[in-house]
Amino acid sequence: GAAVLSLVVLALLRRTMRVALAVPVVAALLYAVLGNSAALSDHPQMAAVDPEVEKMVATLAAKLEKNPGDQKGWLMLARSYKVMGRPVEAERAYEKAGDIIENDAQELANYADVVATNTNGKFTDKSIRILEKALRIDPKNTMALWLTGNAAFEAGDTKTAVASWQKLLALLPPDSDDARELRGAIVQAGGTV
Repeated sequence: GAAVLSLVVLALLRRTMRVALAVPVVAALLYAVLGNSAALSDHPQMAAVDPEVEKMVATLAAKLEKNPGDQKGWLMLARSYKVMGRPVEAERAYEKAGDIIENDAQELANYADVVATNTNGKFTDKSIRILEKALRIDPKNTMALWLTGNAAFEAGDTKTAVASWQKLLALLPPDSDDARELRGAIVQAGGTV
């Protein structure tokens, strides 16, 4: 379980350092695997995954096919697929994770992100329902607030988008790049900062 995830993270980190992609990829990796949700911009996916990592993830997937009730394993697989840039597989794994993510706002936000990715960045009823659940659990979840604002903006509901992003802005360090980007989005949507 956790040992496989640790190995995946270590292998990805080693690969990242070898190809000198450093800060952006490591941040994206930690964001996706550990659930740190301060990053607002689309995080880059690795262009190629180390064959060692691919093998570990394939081994985990095979074990889960034999033991489909292992919700922690499915969650680990979903996170791995998300980091690897395989959103279709990540969505399927999140679906199989079941109850283990039902009260975890961050994992629900990650799940909604994957669902939206699989619909070419469009927010569907499914992704919106998942985001609503995430915000009921944790109204201050930064990723859920960001995505909810994006979904509202996409739907032409700038009032809801601005309200969501203003809540998020209050949670960010004022001088951060994320806060600057968010202030720009709020103004673009017709809001004030």
